[in-house]
Amino acid sequence: MVCGAGDQEAQAIGNGLIRSGLVSCTIGTGGQLFTPIDQYQFDPQLRLHTFCHAVPGQWHWEAATLAAGLSLRWLRDEVLAGLYTYQEMADAAATIEPARKVCCIFLIWPVNERLTWILRPKASFAA
Repeated sequence: MVCGAGDQEAQAIGNGLIRSGLVSCTIGTGGQLFTPIDQYQFDPQLRLHTFCHAVPGQWHWEAATLAAGLSLRWLRDEVLAGLYTYQEMADAAATIEPARKVCCIFLIWPVNERLTWILRPKASFAA
């Protein structure tokens, strides 16, 4: 048997993400959010990528960043002074209710994430 799939499509099958309503979050060097969808849907605000799934006839949305692991290490070591493990950080984050408003936008600069080199941003805040 021969089959092909991208890394995220393959992990989705391996983790059982073969129908809509399921989501995975993968954090390594990069980070991806992955969710199967039943039919092709385009995000007009360009926040999500739409790809065909490795499951025949199915699609998925994916959001990606190239510096997820590096960003978490920066948060743990520089902001939190290395006082917590990644598991402790994840457990603490799980207790926080989702925000209704964004108060701060983290601009990933450590590895020149995507097209930020064009903008040369320093910081960004929203009310």
